[in-house]
This record gives sequence, C-alpha cells and structure tokens, in this order.
Amino acid sequence: KWCPFQPVYRFWNVKITKAEIVSASTTAPTTSATPSVGSGGTTASFKVNFTQPGQKITYKITVTNSGSLNAILRSWTLSPQNSGSTQVTDGIYYNVTGVTPNKTRCNSGGGTNEVLLEIGWKQTGTEMPAQLSKEITITLNYEQVA
Repeated sequence: KWCPFQPVYRFWNVKITKAEIVSASTTAPTTSATPSVGSGGTTASFKVNFTQPGQKITYKITVTNSGSLNAILRSWTLSPQNSGSTQVTDGIYYNVTGVTPNKTRCNSGGGTNEVLLEIGWKQTGTEMPAQLSKEITITLNYEQVA
C-alpha cells in the first residue's frame, strides 16, 4: 500500500575516481607521479620531481557523481598557493583546465568531470637546482545544485 509520507532517500557521493598521467603532454620523469586522494574524496596530492627546466607533467583527474544529488563545481584550491588557475611557487607552475567554477556541473547517477592539471618547472628562474621536487595538492569544491 502506497504511503504519501514515505521517505525519499537522497545521498551525496561526489569524489575523484581516477587520476592518470596524460603521457602525450608529459616530459618529466613519472616515477613518483601516483596521486594520493584525501579522505573527503575531492582532494588529491601529486609529488613531482623535475630534473631540468621546461619539464612538465599533465594529469587527467576524473570526478564522478555516484550520488542522487546534482553537483556544481564552486571553486578549486591549489597548494602551496591557492588562488586562480595558474600559480608559480618555488620555480614550479601549475595550471587547471577543463572545468569552470560556478558553471561546471556533475550530474547525479554517474555524471563525470575531467580536470586537467599541468605541473611544470618554470623555464625562467634565477635558481637552477639539480632537481626540483614539490607536492602539489588540488581540492575541488563541489556543492549541491538543483
């Protein structure tokens, strides 16, 4: 018998499901390029090691919405610095493409977004160490949307 007060279960499940190196866009050694995904599911850290200026690594990060609520990307943060899409820190630049805050949606029931994260050794710099290593962390901030 149907009950008009039967509860409707809705749930949130938006998370990074894959992060892979885009080999055609990568010129750096990739031995330590496996990301670690944080417990919240929308943060990933990448340890990069460059051996010469101009090298870069490009990651394709896939976010999947397996929940029953639609989501929208409100912003992202990059660390060690956290504003804008292109950053330069200690000789390393990074660039985020493929998504636009407040426009990119990730629909419920298996919708996906692909984020491209390029990390490279800036060619213009005054210091030239033998190698340049850094851990870069990206957090994708999604919210519920109708």
